Amino acid sequence: MKKPILAIAGLLLAATAARAAVAPELVEYARKFEQFPATKGQGSESERLQKLFNLAWDYIMHSSPEFATATGYPGLNDRWSDASFEAIAFGRATSHKMREALLSIDRSQLKPSEQVNYDLARRRLERDIEGERFHGEYLVITQVGGVHLWIPQLLSSTPARTVKDYEDLVARLRGI
Repeated sequence: MKKPILAIAGLLLAATAARAAVAPELVEYARKFEQFPATKGQGSESERLQKLFNLAWDYIMHSSPEFATATGYPGLNDRWSDASFEAIAFGRATSHKMREALLSIDRSQLKPSEQVNYDLARRRLERDIEGERFHGEYLVITQVGGVHLWIPQLLSSTPARTVKDYEDLVARLRGI
């Protein structure tokens, strides 16, 4: 009797672990953030800042496909964000890597407008990191929002012009 129960428990654990794995493209973005400080001296600090912002934008779109849909970023309309604890921990670690990448840029070498962008990005990252201790992942449903409202809002604003749009919509519905 113990062997079948252990086998079932092992299969359930393996299935949960496989489902909780962080998406490979997000792992690749984190690696790029980690390696970014090594690009110091490869182009101007302005160019490096723009490259970092472009990398951060793509990472944000891939880590939040719902936001990508809302902004019109292509190719992610068939997915949901990964809300597993593993993905949340990975996102937090990536925020730290993004901050280190940003800090590798010499702010004094930037134009005044770029310094403002730098300061805003730094402040956002530092606020995100400071807020980690409050564990917002436990506030999935609140008095002003939650999955019960976000899903219908997102689905109503998802593109629906082509066959591919409808295939993406069906794939996203299957992910609920």
